[in-house]
Amino acid sequence: MISNYLIYFVIGFIVTAIGALPFGLVNLSVLNESINNRPKQAMLVAQGASLVEVAYGIIAFLSGKIMMNFISNNPIVKFSAIALIVLTAIFFLLKKEGKVMQRKVNGSSVLKGIILNLASVQVLIYWVVAMAVTLSLYLTKFGYENSWFIVAGIWPGKMAVLWLYKKLGERINNPENKLSRHMNQIIGGVLMVVAFIQIIKI
Repeated sequence: MISNYLIYFVIGFIVTAIGALPFGLVNLSVLNESINNRPKQAMLVAQGASLVEVAYGIIAFLSGKIMMNFISNNPIVKFSAIALIVLTAIFFLLKKEGKVMQRKVNGSSVLKGIILNLASVQVLIYWVVAMAVTLSLYLTKFGYENSWFIVAGIWPGKMAVLWLYKKLGERINNPENKLSRHMNQIIGGVLMVVAFIQIIKI
């Protein structure tokens, strides 16, 4: 029985990691905080985003089909998410590189992670699809009640990927590294591409 629980936990971890790897608002925010010598803020952003990720997993688990219909038939939700991505991209593109200022670590970084992941509608869509596929493949084998262990794997899966983004930012953060000097423009450009892809999908 314990092995079944572990299998479900690992499934949740892997499914989360796959969905968290692509560039998005949260990933790039964690990367940017780390590049600017704010590793504690980076991980607080990650924690806030992970809370929302768990909530998305639970929502998809309990009412995935209803949420999918609501999102797919509601253009306001889609365009609002795209607008936020575009505005964030513009912010980074216009942001000038300057001296790094150490900021006090507080709850605002956690809130930032929560807001950014709430705005990432595509993450919820991913979870609706991923949870539906996962449960259809494993539900009959392990049972519905045990599938909550999939949800248990979401938090560590999300945090692991965002920790890797933090470490990537620390490697990029080098005064002699030309990439770090243009990171704001790179982040802004990536977000513009993400927004363009989302517009095409509508």
